Amino acid sequence: MEIGGEGHKLLATNKLHDGLDQTATGHILGRAEGRQPVASPERSLSPVECAIVRLFTHMAMYLGASINLQAIHTIIKPDLDPATVLPFLWAHIEKDLLTIQRAIGKSVDDVYILIHRICNDIMEKHRNNPLNQEICILANKNSRKKWEEDFTKTYLSPVLQEMDGYLKSVNKQLANDQRLGSDPLLCLLFEIDIPSEHSSPSTLHNVPAVWRYRSQITMDHLLHTLQVQSRAHQVLAMFLQEEHHLRAIRLVPNILKLQRMLIQRYQRKLDRAEATTITIEDMIQSYDNEGRAEEIKNLVRDFIEAWQCVREQLLTFTFPTLEGLGKVPKEYCQKAITEGHPVSVLLPTFRDAGLCSYGLLYFLLKKQNNFLQEYCKKKKMQYTQLPKVPVNDVTSPHLISYHPDRDILPMVLANCHYTFQVGKGTKIDYNFGDLERQLMDRFLFSKSVIDMPVYEFEMMTYRSETTNAVVFRHLRQKIKQEPLTPAVANQISEEIRAYPDLCQTLDKLDITISFLKSVGGDANMSLEKFMTQTLKMENPFPSQKARSSCVCKHAQSLWITLAMEKTKRQASHKEDAFEGVSGELRVDLHPDQRDIITSFCEELSVERLELLLDTLFECIMLTITVPKGTDDDDLDMTKLSLRDTMIGYLSAPQYDLDLTYPGWMTDLVGRIPNEGENFTKIMNNQAVDVWLFLYAIYSQKRIERR
Repeated sequence: MEIGGEGHKLLATNKLHDGLDQTATGHILGRAEGRQPVASPERSLSPVECAIVRLFTHMAMYLGASINLQAIHTIIKPDLDPATVLPFLWAHIEKDLLTIQRAIGKSVDDVYILIHRICNDIMEKHRNNPLNQEICILANKNSRKKWEEDFTKTYLSPVLQEMDGYLKSVNKQLANDQRLGSDPLLCLLFEIDIPSEHSSPSTLHNVPAVWRYRSQITMDHLLHTLQVQSRAHQVLAMFLQEEHHLRAIRLVPNILKLQRMLIQRYQRKLDRAEATTITIEDMIQSYDNEGRAEEIKNLVRDFIEAWQCVREQLLTFTFPTLEGLGKVPKEYCQKAITEGHPVSVLLPTFRDAGLCSYGLLYFLLKKQNNFLQEYCKKKKMQYTQLPKVPVNDVTSPHLISYHPDRDILPMVLANCHYTFQVGKGTKIDYNFGDLERQLMDRFLFSKSVIDMPVYEFEMMTYRSETTNAVVFRHLRQKIKQEPLTPAVANQISEEIRAYPDLCQTLDKLDITISFLKSVGGDANMSLEKFMTQTLKMENPFPSQKARSSCVCKHAQSLWITLAMEKTKRQASHKEDAFEGVSGELRVDLHPDQRDIITSFCEELSVERLELLLDTLFECIMLTITVPKGTDDDDLDMTKLSLRDTMIGYLSAPQYDLDLTYPGWMTDLVGRIPNEGENFTKIMNNQAVDVWLFLYAIYSQKRIERR
């Protein structure tokens, strides 16, 4: 049997695009220790059915690995040592059995009996009436879904429907089996032993009957009982199917509050690299001086609780971002978030670790909307008539908000009748009708649809992402921009010696540019004067030359100068330079491309190579990094060659002043690989790697010249 499909959440699932099934094969659940033993529904499968299908899938993988270890090893992601494949799968099987036990509310022995019965049914029914072989190939999404439905309907549902009666029958047979004699253990297990007449409340711990397994009243047991005994209460069934995720919706207000507090604290003050070095524990401790450490710790605790509830679901959940459809990286979904994680997982962004925070919030809000939509269908109500609330105005009364232990469980206990008799076990009768009515009145009445366009979510802006090509385009529309002379630019860079001063200056300049692009100003007004008098900044520039020479029309050039200086220092120390540039523009060069660049750099002087570096950096920041869709013609810069783009930049640089580049620069740019049989064209998406490679050559030339 193929280990199939996005079916059991064992497979990494990509989005469907243009109707094409892009499901990738592979086991993506990670290690069993990272899984919670909680059954959750998948598509048309109930939680119990999903848990059993997952168990059989892991069993099939285990048997397959015993025969062909390499075949199974290759489909497990992330990669494992081949010697650990069998223990890895065995741990998952044990976790599946525990999940099934909790879902059906039976003892471990009863679970084994139940699985034995299902296996027996599979063997008998498959021999007489096998499933459609074409479906069993699991070739596409539809066939995998059909296989799931047929497998469940044929082998699982009939057994689960009669589970209680079957287990009682089997246990009775075992108890009455005369071959076993009067085995004390079996007498104890099946409650045919005679309790002591001298038992007292103070000695109950010595009575074996007290320690026997009894069915517990849980949400999983309630759902399973409802599915077996009644199909009439659709709202209750729907609620219980989704309850494991719905319980996290109550935490949304605190997640929003946590995001706002952190954004206010770190907005434009951190680079992405810095956010990965500050742990959540460090962040909590930083609030000690303000007396808010306990508050922020409680908010983090709620975030972690919500994450634990839904992280496995996030493995295959896609959501919109301003950069297209996104998905939480699977390496995060496979683990619980702890205070040892970087604070970046709490800061919502449209890529990298920040997708954890944004994806979690979007999932919970979408879950509420989808649930209310289905609820309206069941109750013949108009979903469009429900009240709407913007995402930033959401409060607890708008949400399906309840605590599973303090709110739901007392309601369940109030609507069930629990009896126990020695020798007959426990009997639990639920009043489904009253429970459903109370649930709708308390938790579903007058709840709101969350209006959640992507641009309404508050997002973290890192320091290096504040200013970009689009921002400068808006700035030039307000204030004409001119470049600093090379001598002035070099002096400013040399005067800002300390790296923290450089970062702080860029941070202040980011804020200044965001104001200038919005309100405009006098092009010849001192930049320092604007920053100190209008924006009330203190000591904006540690460079005397910047204070005396830079005016508002130099804002773009000054930013380019400082950003390039910072990038050079990061590259020199092997740090992540160009961290603000998206990954699609950071494709590595091929070896043949590096050879060509090396060859034409051999004859270049340090001065010419430095000018090439400066020009390429400007071209990247002012032209190449323009996001797709910004221009009227929807131009995608990544699809253009670097040579053509740089030639265009040399003829029309992004300044409001005619600039003349030396003729050798045009000749040199023209030698960048573009077309030919013996080399590969260099594209704009490789521009960052070109700059870093040129800078390495430039640094070496400077060392050799000394």
